[in-house]
Amino acid sequence: MEETPLTRAKAEMERRRQEIASEFRQILDNPKGKAHPLEQVKYLSVLYGLVHQAVTAYSQLWDSAAEKNVTYCAFNARNLLELMIWSEYCCISLENGLRFAEDTVRDYAGMLVAIRELATVWDDKKSLAEVAQLRADHAVSANAHGMDTDDNRYLRVAAAAREIGPQVELSFRQINSFFSKFVHPTAFVVNNAAFPQWDDDFKRKVVSEMFTSGVSSADVILNRIVAKVVRMKAES
Repeated sequence: MEETPLTRAKAEMERRRQEIASEFRQILDNPKGKAHPLEQVKYLSVLYGLVHQAVTAYSQLWDSAAEKNVTYCAFNARNLLELMIWSEYCCISLENGLRFAEDTVRDYAGMLVAIRELATVWDDKKSLAEVAQLRADHAVSANAHGMDTDDNRYLRVAAAAREIGPQVELSFRQINSFFSKFVHPTAFVVNNAAFPQWDDDFKRKVVSEMFTSGVSSADVILNRIVAKVVRMKAES
């Protein structure tokens, strides 16, 4: 199979992912034989999760750009933008990373609340009974984290950007707003995408800008997490 810029880029990103995974393993396989606190293991899990999602979005960004698919390109560029914010936020401190990890519980709580409310509106007694059982099971996990079962107040990515700094928040909000105009079936997309002008110069320029932004975000994410992991290795 002939190598292309797309396959080379994906291979390089996968190589970097494997290198980072190796760094994580070296921390966990501490030759000094010291046991790792559960909080540190959770923190490493969060950081690796960010790496995994960044590599996935990066690969999909290349595919969508190659297809000149504006919507998918915007979707992946926006995901990488958000992942860049979360990577910076979580790399600032272990406490931030654990706060983000706790939102796993809050996100699930929010999903269960949404299902319960829909089932209530539709008077779907079977679904209500099923979600009641799911909520009971969820209570065990929530309580283990010292959280209320109904706590679905997750930290929004814009709030995380604000904690990083006012300029970061401003940049995030504006870039995110731009990408979102193409991710959703907005009036702009609906009223333009069917016409020839959309498929010519405009789409090429938009895809190029989104692609450049997404590639830059992916690079920032991996570099930031690598730097964090290197420091953690030195301290372990």
